[in-house]
Amino acid sequence: MVGVSGGLEVRHTSTVIYAKLPDGSKAFLGYRVEGGIMKLVETYTPHSIEVRELLGSSWSMLLS
Repeated sequence: MVGVSGGLEVRHTSTVIYAKLPDGSKAFLGYRVEGGIMKLVETYTPHSIEVRELLGSSWSMLLS
């Protein structure tokens, strides 16, 4: 486990960083490393989770 932030468990593999969400689903970032640079390949957030829920109340104000 990498860490827990705002109640979310965050883990990673050599190609994915993911958060296990309260409903048991996962949001993730897929990446690859080329020449020492991390490049984002894909992202996924379940439709049942709103961005504001993931980011917390401090970020919600910025998204409004």
